Amino acid sequence: MHLSLTSLVVVLCMVAVAPVSGIHKARTFRVDLETPPEQRWKRVLQEYDIEVFRKLAKEVIDTFIPKILVPSLNALISPLDEFIPEPYAAEIKGIAKTSGLGVGEVVGLNIVYDVTAFCTSIVAEDTQGNIFHARNLDYKVTGELKNITSVVTYYRGGLPEYTTTSFLGQVGAFTGMRPHEFTISLNERNQGSIEKNLEALFESLLLKRGTLTSFILRDVIATKRNYQEAVASLAETPLVAPVYIIVGGVRPGEGVVITRDQKHADLWRLDVKSGRWWLLETNYDHWVEPPAHDDRRDPGNKAMMKVGQANINERTLFEVLSVHPVLNNNTAYTCLMTAARPELYDTVIRD
Repeated sequence: MHLSLTSLVVVLCMVAVAPVSGIHKARTFRVDLETPPEQRWKRVLQEYDIEVFRKLAKEVIDTFIPKILVPSLNALISPLDEFIPEPYAAEIKGIAKTSGLGVGEVVGLNIVYDVTAFCTSIVAEDTQGNIFHARNLDYKVTGELKNITSVVTYYRGGLPEYTTTSFLGQVGAFTGMRPHEFTISLNERNQGSIEKNLEALFESLLLKRGTLTSFILRDVIATKRNYQEAVASLAETPLVAPVYIIVGGVRPGEGVVITRDQKHADLWRLDVKSGRWWLLETNYDHWVEPPAHDDRRDPGNKAMMKVGQANINERTLFEVLSVHPVLNNNTAYTCLMTAARPELYDTVIRD
């Protein structure tokens, strides 16, 4: 039986597996890829309170970007397309124009989103060889971000090409799906303080060593035609920051956690024959113990073992992502994806 995440609310309340009060669906929008990039997000932005969005953007930037890095941020603005590839530079300019934010502020917003999100992602294979992919996205500035979380489906020629879950103002992707081919989620890789991560990212952008990982993920979702192409690209493309990229496909065995630094990749794959029918990634290398103060891995793995491979589906994955502390006060949203059944793509806000 397949249920939408919204339908799961009633089921979970009945079985009482975890607190689920305040769940509601993320808003959904269409973006036309045949519209000029500077105009693509205008209709989406106009559906929100622009003043509230401006206030949130400034709060996020002031919270995370140290004043010492502001000159570096300003250096990225002109000419923007030297540091940020198209169509993202043009989309950022369009968001700035429509919202009344400065171009540098929208750039800063995308940079902050790229390096400050804590997450739990799971890719799993059931006994029939079906692949399921789910994630919680945790963020320090959670309250307002919940209000600007959107599911965006990109269309070309009137037909859907791919879908992402994004925060308003974010032109890259943390979470997304190419229907009938693959799903992707991005987890921040904890390599020290946020300030150090931001400094390294700014340096890489200014020296033109790469671009934001969220832009690369959207590129892959938009242009790669199957799981193998997506994994190869995500393992080989130079990055500006260390991350984890979790990919799910449509065939048995198509699931991987790619642990990345700027140049190198470690691939941890599903292997049912070895008993590895699921992979769970938080924000720490899977081969080392997670820190005691942020151990979402062990409770998540125990919940997966309790469910069992024969019972894994979108309902039970949602239950796992509702176990404390996998679900916590910083969880902004939960998304469940199954590329083989794209109609199941759904994102709910966790209040």
